[in-house]
Amino acid sequence: MTASSNEEYNEIMDRRQAMATAASAAIATSLIVSNPQGASASGGATAGKYTTIPIAKRRYYGRVQEAVHEFLQLTPAIIAGDMTGQYVQTFFDPLGALIIPAKRKDINGICTKKDGNCKGQEIRDSRWNDMKTTMYLLGNAFRINQTKAPDNLPTVIAAKAFFKEM
Repeated sequence: MTASSNEEYNEIMDRRQAMATAASAAIATSLIVSNPQGASASGGATAGKYTTIPIAKRRYYGRVQEAVHEFLQLTPAIIAGDMTGQYVQTFFDPLGALIIPAKRKDINGICTKKDGNCKGQEIRDSRWNDMKTTMYLLGNAFRINQTKAPDNLPTVIAAKAFFKEM
């Protein structure tokens, strides 16, 4: 490589890093500023063989948005130093948030289970744990290619730094 091509390569990499940083900041800002909407729960990022990055972004964005909104509502209690308040306790309660609602598992209205119980089980967790998980998965969904490890992404690094400080 010549000196000029090295400079061009470094300039391109600097622009890519700047774009990645700007994208991370834009995502964080939109999560904090946007209005809360109903979140749709889902399985894991690879729950089906047709899961793609845009689907993962849609899947986790609403849950992150809802969790950040609820986290910001803790501000008055935290400023007052009241960690025993109902809202704070609910946010950290392991059974406080419905992550995946129970679904019926019958086929065309006919239960095929031997015990006759075709009602699935709901999955509950604290909003805090759901926020940690979905922020990591949403950040991971912004990977451009598979060569970069998820933990080296700017969005994942920012999320981990946030939770470490908390």
